[in-house]
Amino acid sequence: MQLIKGRFARAYNQTAGRTGAVWQSRYHQRTLRSEEALLDTIEYVMQNPIVARLAVNVEEYRWSSASGRYETDLDDYLGLD
Repeated sequence: MQLIKGRFARAYNQTAGRTGAVWQSRYHQRTLRSEEALLDTIEYVMQNPIVARLAVNVEEYRWSSASGRYETDLDDYLGLD
C-alpha cells in the first residue's frame, strides 16, 4: 500500500504542480472491549455525515445504515459464544 500511495502522491503532485503530503496520517486502530465501546463507535460513525454537514439527520444520509438501528452482541461478533 505504501508503494501505491507513494507513486500516486508523486504523480499527483507533479501533475498539480504542488509538493507535500497528499494522504492523511495512517488510521489508528483500537480494540472494542465492551458492548458500550462498540455502540459508542457505531454512533460516532453514524454522526460523521452530520458533523461534515452532508445531512441534517442520519436517516436522510443516503449511505447510512442508521434507518435500521442494529442490536449488537459483542461476544457473538468476536466469536466468543
